[in-house]
Amino acid sequence: MTDSVIKFKASMFQVSSGGVMFSLSPDVQNVAELNHMGLTLSDLPLQSCQRDAVFLGEYVTQEVDKAHKLDKLSKKLANEMNLSNALLNNMLPKKVADELRRGKTVEPTFHENVTLFFSDIEGFTKICDQVGPWDVVDMMNQLYSVMDFLVGHFNLYKVETVGDAYMCCSGLPEPDEYHAENVANFALAVLECAKHVKSPVDGLPIRLRIGIHTGSCTSAVVGTLTPHYCLFGDMVNTTSRHESTGMPEKIH
Repeated sequence: MTDSVIKFKASMFQVSSGGVMFSLSPDVQNVAELNHMGLTLSDLPLQSCQRDAVFLGEYVTQEVDKAHKLDKLSKKLANEMNLSNALLNNMLPKKVADELRRGKTVEPTFHENVTLFFSDIEGFTKICDQVGPWDVVDMMNQLYSVMDFLVGHFNLYKVETVGDAYMCCSGLPEPDEYHAENVANFALAVLECAKHVKSPVDGLPIRLRIGIHTGSCTSAVVGTLTPHYCLFGDMVNTTSRHESTGMPEKIH
């Protein structure tokens, strides 16, 4: 037995001989309190209602604990769902993401007026050959962080990035009558901001090649394991050629 103070409850029972029996039992509500006093259930009198009170208290304690754990799991699940939805909305247009969450098939969509933007870094392969991967990642993170901010500022949609290639557009997934103006202003802003991103090889500003083009295209979700929002059409190929054959620090 521990040195803990034990509190008692008193009960009186009338016996058949006309006398009264006086009974003491520990004043506890659950097994944890009983253990704290250094006692067990066998220390409670059989004729005392205290046993029922302890069993009831133990049941209530367990149910409260279960409810608390369930509440924590529910909040954690809600948080994970929010993170999952945010990630999906970053990968796909919100309307497309909502359709996929409902288990529906997303049909290809034709877009009449879209302006597309392509860019890459002059000499990117040589940079990768001459410096470590972390230096390349740091350079790309500086550039893409600025470009991502400008995408939101000029109301564009970021389609994808592959290595040093950056692709975004205006006019889809929702039409925008100012699609050409949005992309043109974005391209000018990117050229200016790129001057502040230094090459890890020589410390000089990186040089971007940029291509833009306006036309029609079709968007569709491709793949099932990792659904990808892709654009198809001649204007995509034309924009890519403008970028790949263009001069650095110029918009073609």
